[in-house]
Amino acid sequence: MKKITFFAAIAMIAFTSNAVAQATVENTSTATVVAPIAITAGDDLAFGNLAVVALGTVKLTSGNVRTKSGGVTLTANEGTYSPAGFTVTGEPTYAYTITLPGDTDVVLKDELGLGTNEMTVTGFESSLDVDTEGVITSGGALTSGTETFTVGATLNVGAGQVATAYQGTFEVMVAYD
Repeated sequence: MKKITFFAAIAMIAFTSNAVAQATVENTSTATVVAPIAITAGDDLAFGNLAVVALGTVKLTSGNVRTKSGGVTLTANEGTYSPAGFTVTGEPTYAYTITLPGDTDVVLKDELGLGTNEMTVTGFESSLDVDTEGVITSGGALTSGTETFTVGATLNVGAGQVATAYQGTFEVMVAYD
């Protein structure tokens, strides 16, 4: 009987020391999926009607102010001019950045389809204050899940620009900050 008690005591010690050497605990894992950020285009970037006698530019600000330089004349029949309009939607209160086109990204081509008559659009600016990395320094928070802004730019006109309509496209990108 002493042998059985002795072996039982050793077995109890072995099981007890194993139980003391290990511990288990549960933890919780969480994740939150937020509303995706999206951007939609409103008004097109339109420089209006102009006449050309020599090389020049038409600058249209994000605040819809149009000025000319060089050999460009803004005609009495202004046509339609307006900055491009955009609406951003996403998670309320989240900050975001915008990326505007670079100075070599946008070319307007003539509607005659000749492919030789082009103008470039440069100097894009936003109604939101944006630093050189596209980080919005004023505005750029989806206060109620929506924000609108406008974009202006400068149209570079050649000296012998053919009289016709010109068209091109450009991209504006948004991302959560």
